[in-house]
This record gives sequence, structure tokens and C-alpha cells, in this order.
Amino acid sequence: MRRSLAIERPQQRTYFARNIIYVRRMPKLKQTFHNPTGAPFFLNLELSTSRFRLNPGEELILLYDADGRPVDEHGAAVRIELVNGPDGPELTICTSEQGLFHPDGSPAALDYGRA
Repeated sequence: MRRSLAIERPQQRTYFARNIIYVRRMPKLKQTFHNPTGAPFFLNLELSTSRFRLNPGEELILLYDADGRPVDEHGAAVRIELVNGPDGPELTICTSEQGLFHPDGSPAALDYGRA
């Protein structure tokens, strides 16, 4: 006579919360650059090679994460330097971001041309 052995397993409970991945969105900080002069100048993003032309009267916006940003020795999350470039004064923005945006939210085009 053959007996089958039943192995009792504790009831499995599925909690949907275990399967949900929570993505925490970091708050974004916004820095606006406005050109009130009569001549265009360039904005360079330093950790990338991105370069943008800021024409007279235009604005470009940098959006960056507020949390987890390395800060400089003065506690600033973004360091901005004025440099003499081949086309005149340029702003170099030390950030890990890759792009700038127009006020309407559209991405600004890269521009490596001459002023």
C-alpha cells in the first residue's frame, strides 16, 4: 500500500505593495539666464560639451535636481563662471545637466557657431 505524503505549506500571501516600485521624484530647481544686452553670448555646460547661444532679449532655463547635488566650497549647488571665450565673454555653468530650455519648456538647440 502506497501512501502519498502531503507537505503542508504555509499560506502564501501576496501583498501588492511589495510589487510596486515607488519612484521618488526629486524636486527640480530652476535657474533662469536672461540676456539684456544688444549682443548674443554663449552658455556652456561644463560636465558635458553642450553650448547654447543666448540672443539679446531671450531667456534660457536650467533645471537641475535639488537633492544629492555636489556643492562647491561655498555651498552652491551650481557654479557659474564668467570666462573670456574665443567669441567674447561666455558663461560656464558647472553642472551635470545636459541641456537648457526655453521658457515655454521646449529644449534649446545646441549652437557651436560664432557669435
